[in-house]
Amino acid sequence: SEAVGVGIDEELLTRAHAKLTELQETDELKKELQRLVSKPDSRSHQLTSALGKAEGKGFPAELLERAAGLVEIKKEQEAVRAAKEKAERIANMTLSELARSSDLTQERFDEKLEKAADLAQLDETGRTALHSLCQNSLATEDMLLTLASAEPKSLAMRDSAGNAPLVYLMGGQ
Repeated sequence: SEAVGVGIDEELLTRAHAKLTELQETDELKKELQRLVSKPDSRSHQLTSALGKAEGKGFPAELLERAAGLVEIKKEQEAVRAAKEKAERIANMTLSELARSSDLTQERFDEKLEKAADLAQLDETGRTALHSLCQNSLATEDMLLTLASAEPKSLAMRDSAGNAPLVYLMGGQ
């Protein structure tokens, strides 16, 4: 190359190019970190990823400390938001939806049962709440007996597959 002819060797050019590329990437990463730190809706995983990339790149300690502190705050905020969304989702469930849910607890069951209007009503799957409860491994004997006692005719009701609730309790199809 012509550069070699004027005293600059190929290895030096390659190292200089690599250093410029690294500086450009570092500058872009610094801007990304600053953007994430100042952006209220950035997520903890975004900050964690940017911090991982920033390790050993000579960033100002203040920026890294601020970003690391924000990661913990973001995680707490995300956990609170997720818990609130879950609580809202559960609050909006019908008894049948709760009966087939992994969020089934005795307390939630009692609350939904108290508010349920028609215990023999079929849901969108053609089942009563008792059908769904009989299929849920989280259901307790007390839940099953309470629901069956509150609506005895649901014991004999058949779903769209022709099965009574106790068929599912016995593990049959």
